[in-house]
Amino acid sequence: MQRPLLAVAALYVAGVLLGEAFPFSPVLLIAFAILAAVAILLCGWLQRASETTSIHSANLHGHPLALLALIARPLQITSTVLAILLTGWAGISRQHNPSGSHDLRMLIPDKGEIASLRGTIVRTPDTRIGGPDLNATGRLRFPLDVNSIQIHGQEWQPAIGRVLIETLPPTGLDLHAGRHFEVDGVISPPRTAIASGLFDQRLHLKRHGIYFTFRTDRHSKWNLLDREDPPSRPLVDNFRAWATNNLARGLPEQDEPLELLWAMSLGWRTALNGEVKEPFMHSGTMHLFAISGLHIAMVAGILVALLTVMRLRREHIGWVAIPLLWFYTAATGWQPSAVRATIMMTIIIFGWSLKRPVDLLNSIGAAAFLILLWDPQQLFQASFQLSFTVVFGLALVLPPLVRRLRPWVSPDPMLPRALWPWWRRAAMTITFWFLNAFATSVTAWLASAPLIACYFNLFTPVAILANVPVVLCGMLALMSCLGSLLCGAILLVPLAELFNHSAWFFMSSMIFISDGAASLPGAFEYVRAPGPEFIAVYYVMLFGLGSGLLLRKKVRWWSLGFFLLTLVVGGQQWRTDQTAVRLNLLPGTPAVFQEENAMLPSLLVDSGDTLSIRWNIIPILRSRGVDGLEAVVLTHSSKHQSSGLTNLVQILPPREVHRSHAKMRTTKYTRAFDKFFAQYPHWDQRINVGDFVGPWEVLHPHGSEDQSRNIDDAVVLRAEFHGVRVLLLSDLGELGQESLVTRVKNLRADLVVASVPNHGEPIQPWLLEAIRPRVVLLHDSWLPLDERAPDNLKARLSKLEVPVFYTTEQGGLCVEILPAGWQVSSRLGVLWNSRWPAPE
Repeated sequence: MQRPLLAVAALYVAGVLLGEAFPFSPVLLIAFAILAAVAILLCGWLQRASETTSIHSANLHGHPLALLALIARPLQITSTVLAILLTGWAGISRQHNPSGSHDLRMLIPDKGEIASLRGTIVRTPDTRIGGPDLNATGRLRFPLDVNSIQIHGQEWQPAIGRVLIETLPPTGLDLHAGRHFEVDGVISPPRTAIASGLFDQRLHLKRHGIYFTFRTDRHSKWNLLDREDPPSRPLVDNFRAWATNNLARGLPEQDEPLELLWAMSLGWRTALNGEVKEPFMHSGTMHLFAISGLHIAMVAGILVALLTVMRLRREHIGWVAIPLLWFYTAATGWQPSAVRATIMMTIIIFGWSLKRPVDLLNSIGAAAFLILLWDPQQLFQASFQLSFTVVFGLALVLPPLVRRLRPWVSPDPMLPRALWPWWRRAAMTITFWFLNAFATSVTAWLASAPLIACYFNLFTPVAILANVPVVLCGMLALMSCLGSLLCGAILLVPLAELFNHSAWFFMSSMIFISDGAASLPGAFEYVRAPGPEFIAVYYVMLFGLGSGLLLRKKVRWWSLGFFLLTLVVGGQQWRTDQTAVRLNLLPGTPAVFQEENAMLPSLLVDSGDTLSIRWNIIPILRSRGVDGLEAVVLTHSSKHQSSGLTNLVQILPPREVHRSHAKMRTTKYTRAFDKFFAQYPHWDQRINVGDFVGPWEVLHPHGSEDQSRNIDDAVVLRAEFHGVRVLLLSDLGELGQESLVTRVKNLRADLVVASVPNHGEPIQPWLLEAIRPRVVLLHDSWLPLDERAPDNLKARLSKLEVPVFYTTEQGGLCVEILPAGWQVSSRLGVLWNSRWPAPE
């Protein structure tokens, strides 16, 4: 069978996917896999027995052994397929199911517990910037293998599991991998994403085998249990400390290029904050700062070239290069992406050194099978998918692409190369190198584009051009770093400093090229994540057409029909998508976002505060493919509603900012907004009753009214989409509600969206009677407390005959309105549909 390991890997992946969708008892699955393996051995014995008997007997017609031998081969193939599938299914199911009564998943409830833990640090802590609930303070985050737990002061009991510690740096303690300690705090399941587009910590940690986080505070007690005989620092820490100092030799200061050199060569992630990595993300060159396949391939190439120059024989190069490659992987922290790439390069180098024909596709299958056999969860990690998809594309699509491009730049094939002048040979060598580099960049971009759009919501066509010079500079910078480390190890300090200056120059060039590429028109664009159907069709077309498989005579017409059907279905879906009106209630903030389509511009109602801009609004808008805002409406000037505007316009500058004509009552924000709009007067648009912001009509406040509270002057908007009336009340106060009911004769609306005012209650009974909605969405927030829906309000609204949904309970909400109907959904699925009866 050609490329058997690729088929084995594909079957194992199918088993892992089955296990993810349908978890089952791993014991039973393993038992069935063993039975399938026994069937394989039995079928093999039958085949050998049949062949042996045929030698001694001329006529086996009708013999029972001959009849069994006829079905042995297909039965053996079926048993092999089942054995591999069931092994993958059992592997992922084993991780999903608790390992016993001492598993932390059996001991800790969903609400969490106050507990004390004893365990061993898995990885040396690294300092991170806290999220919105950590008040932006530096905290340590590191995994801990737990061996004992004490809940609520009870007896200590054995425990099995790994938790993520999140703590303020404890004073006077030297924490590193291998240390054993005891600490008290709160253990609970990780946070889930409260809206589509936000980071899902629970899912992310689950993919790494972590199901709980453990949080401490300044009052937590730390007790090192190995004070008398502390373990030595691991090789990774000692090597990284020495290497960072060595790479800084001779350089005047610790600046951005030096920190990025540490990140690229040593895996030092602290340097990669949001501002530093943004140009590399936008130019599609961020992959250079992850110790991944490209790094390992470059290091392997450098090692093989160096050992070849040293006149080492080919069969000996593998025995030297492979241990050095694994040392580099260990020294950079055993990062999963580096381990994956090192396994793959080990297989390739080993086969090359033994002078065996190297089949890259078969090597990819072997590496994927070994990695997933060890940890099936890696299949669902973005780095695994990107690494193997790009390498698979390079193996399958790149050779035909290079063969098609080479004739464009090749000279007359009838002219022997020996008759070329020297300048032509040099020019053709350079031309072929750039052609191969360009083809590699195009192939890698085509293979990774859907996954980058899916995980990072970015479409970066400039990466095709930027990757060639940036990867070249990166390779030279990495070569300089390795030269510096080698010279520093043998005490050639002046030469090490020379390499450091060279590496600094190449890194500065990378920064310059990435900044320039990201600033080009059309360099990048934020997009909505494509669906799994689109991704599957895309890769079938890319790999099928790129390799020529879909262009063969037997499948050519089937391919054309499939392509036309895809165009028809995709065009219909795109047309439906362009007519859909989507309103998003962003969690943790009172903002409502109207997505752009063919008929409507993008609109953000209220900006929220500064923290919500960074942690909620910007990530959600980016996940919706927003590169710029058409308009922003500020319903009023309170901190929770609009204080983040100045931060928003720095990232997503709108064309217009609309606000009420009413006077601001908060002196602090009056001065801040007056100063802001004096600096940007073209943004300041005052609105009054009867004005329109796109399709939205302003219903409140009236020009003759100026209430004493900001909430009573909150802007109220109403619009109609495909026959569905939507009313946005903001956090309108009681006096404003009375004014609205008095002045507006027809307040009927199908959907009403309201926030919780800091004084009084939203949507009073008489206002609800005037609106008569089919669905009520209450945009409340956990913080501040006065923005949270009180229990008496929930009790009153629960008596309504219409469904009421709260953002504190459901997370972010999305209203999707189509000509055929409309629905309300959250990240967990559809909550209400106009074609369904209202839920009780």
